[in-house]
Amino acid sequence: MTSAFVLTEAMRSPIFRSIWEGLMAGVCFIDSQGNVVAMNPAGSHILGWGAQIPVGEPCHALLGCEIPISNSEEMMCPLQGLLQEKKMFWVPRARFRGRHQQWCWVELKGIVLDEIEESGSLLIFRDLSADLKYDHDRRRLASIPEECPFPIIEMDAAGHLVYANAAMVALMEYAGIRADGFSMA
Repeated sequence: MTSAFVLTEAMRSPIFRSIWEGLMAGVCFIDSQGNVVAMNPAGSHILGWGAQIPVGEPCHALLGCEIPISNSEEMMCPLQGLLQEKKMFWVPRARFRGRHQQWCWVELKGIVLDEIEESGSLLIFRDLSADLKYDHDRRRLASIPEECPFPIIEMDAAGHLVYANAAMVALMEYAGIRADGFSMA
């Protein structure tokens, strides 16, 4: 029995099919040789494939999955450890190549399936584009008070100075006002 056959049989179950199609995370089932057996609709959508995900293609050639090696510019493929060493992995940030050769950052988990007659693996991935955009916007907005040419201060309920941006500090120094609000004269 091949991995494709086992998955095809499982897909006949309405419950399995509903779960497979309803997951919000991408799931890619690969056989023991590293070829794509199936991908759920969410995974196809994340990678821009729609319904035409190529089945039978080598997973690494299709996805070009890469994870950054810490403290270097180099990248490595996590699939080799999954296929050769049969080790489960989780990577908080990996890079997949989508249909139109664009890169997509994902959170990635690889699980080895040895319980079925023909072994295989599951790649489970979640699109990080919204998280990365949020993080970028948060960092950009956090830097606005520092970069703003207009004086900005923050006071607590008692009227004490909690924060002053660089423009306000310069203005306070020019006016001879200390951080406690009293003049230096």
